[in-house]
Amino acid sequence: MQLVDIVAERSVLGGLLRYGNWDDISDLLEILTFTVDSNQAIFGCLEHIYSQKDPPNKLDLPSILSAAAGAGYDKWFNVKEEKDYLKALFNLPIEKDNVARFAIKIKKLEIGRKLKQTLDECKDEVCRITGDESLSSILNLVEEPISDFATSVISSDEKEPQLLYRDSVEYIQHLKDHPQTSIGITTPFPLWTKAIGYIRRGTVQLITARQKQGKSQIANNIANFVSMNGIYVLYLDSEMDSTTNLHRGLANHSGVPINLIELGQFGGQNEQKLFAAARKVSEIPLYYESTAGLPFDSVLSLIRRWLLKVVKRNSSGRINDCLVVWDYFKLQNEDHSKSSLKEYEILNFQMMKLHDFGVKYDFRVISFCQLYRENLISACDSILQTIVSHSKFGGKTIDEIAQDG
Repeated sequence: MQLVDIVAERSVLGGLLRYGNWDDISDLLEILTFTVDSNQAIFGCLEHIYSQKDPPNKLDLPSILSAAAGAGYDKWFNVKEEKDYLKALFNLPIEKDNVARFAIKIKKLEIGRKLKQTLDECKDEVCRITGDESLSSILNLVEEPISDFATSVISSDEKEPQLLYRDSVEYIQHLKDHPQTSIGITTPFPLWTKAIGYIRRGTVQLITARQKQGKSQIANNIANFVSMNGIYVLYLDSEMDSTTNLHRGLANHSGVPINLIELGQFGGQNEQKLFAAARKVSEIPLYYESTAGLPFDSVLSLIRRWLLKVVKRNSSGRINDCLVVWDYFKLQNEDHSKSSLKEYEILNFQMMKLHDFGVKYDFRVISFCQLYRENLISACDSILQTIVSHSKFGGKTIDEIAQDG
């Protein structure tokens, strides 16, 4: 399969030369949308003409030939055959309404060619598999390039820098006309939510604590609270299992002590409360996955699949509202076994990658990290620069208690 339509390419150029409807389809096209050198040269001349401050209302042969020098194609049209081809395009009989249709077609063919190139590169990587890799690492050889390709196609209209304040007046008016009570997701902890400025898209919030301080309880509360508001939540658990989290969640929602739920020793009002809570939460969009033993890149692959298959994109191509709660962020054996870096250095690189991943897919992350020593996080300032907020959870010290009474 060649993924080329020469007639469609010629029709688009002929339509642009005849009708000058550049603004209608220019966002779709680029040099590589065309596969024939002659077509690329003519499109390059058109790009040069319409990049000028005052482009002509009507195109003619001299205007194209004049633009050729500025576009770097001055010698191209010295060849008689190329000049004749250009003249023929001016006389090509094509209806104006068909120009956009052909433009969309050759753009899709260009995407097809790029996808084929991506798949060929994936094939080369797959052929290098030795059998010593994890299954997740093997799948990631294909998942990540394809996902990156899909993202680049969806956001291709944002490939050029934009004037930051161009629409600021209209934006301020929009804010005034549509006031909001918050600018992100709230949590069951109002003071903390206010302190961090809400949980916003494309951000990573980090909560650290020593062992047995209640990290998982906080994580569980946040995950349940947010999902009860209809927002997709993915709970990543590196230590406990789904049954333990199920018991904990049902205890929180019902008020029935967790030990009674675990033993099945509930009756009377407790039974009614428990069944009522179970019915209430049965359809909330809270997803769970154990990450015990999974290397970091495999966890990112897991999140990517959840985003694209479960959360999905809205009509504008943006990932729907969601939150990932990672309890907790730590090194797995595979992350550390092949590296000479210190633990906090690897955590730093992974946190930066997690942040970039969150920005790329435009979703929120609350990550927990265990403090084995006081300076685990402060040992690497880059972690603090990558995350939006760092909250340290734990009981007050004697000095803090004395200070606030």
